Amino acid sequence: MAAPTLVGPGYDYSGYGQSPGKPSEHNTYADIEVAYKWLVDTCAVKPEDIILYGQSVGSGPTNIDKIPAVKCSVLIIHGTADEVVDFSHGKKLWGLCKEKYEPLWLNGVEKPLSQ
Repeated sequence: MAAPTLVGPGYDYSGYGQSPGKPSEHNTYADIEVAYKWLVDTCAVKPEDIILYGQSVGSGPTNIDKIPAVKCSVLIIHGTADEVVDFSHGKKLWGLCKEKYEPLWLNGVEKPLSQ
């Protein structure tokens, strides 16, 4: 088995960091679609080899209304001390996932994997 190749576009969502535009749910999905198409079309990464990861504002698209439609395995990582997105949100998301890994609840952590 070959070692995995890690390719990761770094980008800011519209209206954040260096990106122009306004933050909105629609623009966030458009940004995600551009990054996904870049991986598939430019880097020739097979869709089944792509792992999607959202953190902080990037986890917004994984909202309560949409998570039941996800058709792949999901891993939820959430800090129990998060003051921006309450821990109960992560627990509810995990409960609504059809295919899921055991969650990774990080006790006392505000923002997992932050810089």
